Amino acid sequence: MDRKSARILLLVISLSAACTALPEVGSFADATIELNAALKTGGATAVAELKAIDADKQAKDLAAAWTVRDKTGVALVAYGESLRAIVDAGNQGKESAGKLIDSVTGLATAAGITIPGSSAALAVAGDTARFIYGQISLMRSAKSLEAALDAAEPAVTRIAEVLAKDLRQAGEIFDLAMTELEDSIQTEEEMQVRLGYRMALTDERGALYALDLSTISDLRKRIHELMKQDAATLTAEEKKELAKIREEEANLTAAEARLIEIQALIKATDQWHDPLEARLAEIRKRQRVGIAFFAAAVATTTRWAAAHDRLIQAVKERRPYSAQSLMEAAVQVRELTGRMREL
Repeated sequence: MDRKSARILLLVISLSAACTALPEVGSFADATIELNAALKTGGATAVAELKAIDADKQAKDLAAAWTVRDKTGVALVAYGESLRAIVDAGNQGKESAGKLIDSVTGLATAAGITIPGSSAALAVAGDTARFIYGQISLMRSAKSLEAALDAAEPAVTRIAEVLAKDLRQAGEIFDLAMTELEDSIQTEEEMQVRLGYRMALTDERGALYALDLSTISDLRKRIHELMKQDAATLTAEEKKELAKIREEEANLTAAEARLIEIQALIKATDQWHDPLEARLAEIRKRQRVGIAFFAAAVATTTRWAAAHDRLIQAVKERRPYSAQSLMEAAVQVRELTGRMREL
């Protein structure tokens, strides 16, 4: 191939790549909508759970935290829809970059990150705010949609990290409230006395179980055999044996009687212990489901950031894109929310 032909071939390839349609990214926006709905419902359900157990302070703290999360969720949806609109329109220039900047700024603001508006404000801003400000500056100077998206990706990832951290802290509020409730029930003064009494009984029962009570019948049989003989005919060793096994039999008989008594005493405590155990089991069940919800919310938020990164790469490389795995994760969060509401 001569040099002229090679240039023509490169030009054809370049034109072909430039004309390749942008990928369909609606699945990302749809999955974001699903995730936001699941988080919104899950947060409200978790707050209701805390109110139901009279953890009013923790419920108030979680509700306040979730107000910010709800705003962030709305901004996530707006950002996803903005990407859908921009990519669907196929805009490549400054107009697209401007829309993208507005969406990223709105997302950061909703997450509680104040973007500096001046150099003075930048000097006192936090690390995350300064980082996002720097990425937005790169987006403003971008000459194409791809360049703007490339600059947006680290900023959006950082915002998602903030959201994940906040969700993790919200989960800690919920977990601590449930643990404190369980502890308060068991450490209430009267309940401590009751539990101490039952524990003493169960410990004593364990000690009695350690004795070999099954030997009582053999001891009694041997005593009967020795007693059938004329006392005058018993040897010194047999008399010594009889005295010893009589003592053993008396001790084991007393232990057997005490065990029966203890069993009855423990059974009598069931009238308050069984409801206590049922209540604690219910609290632990709600706690497990709640913790699973928050863990899934954190993991899915991280997955959202990864899906966003793949979307940007797909747009840059003009290749097909799907957010199916993100949608599945969001559905799982919604299902855990449903489980909480059913408890």
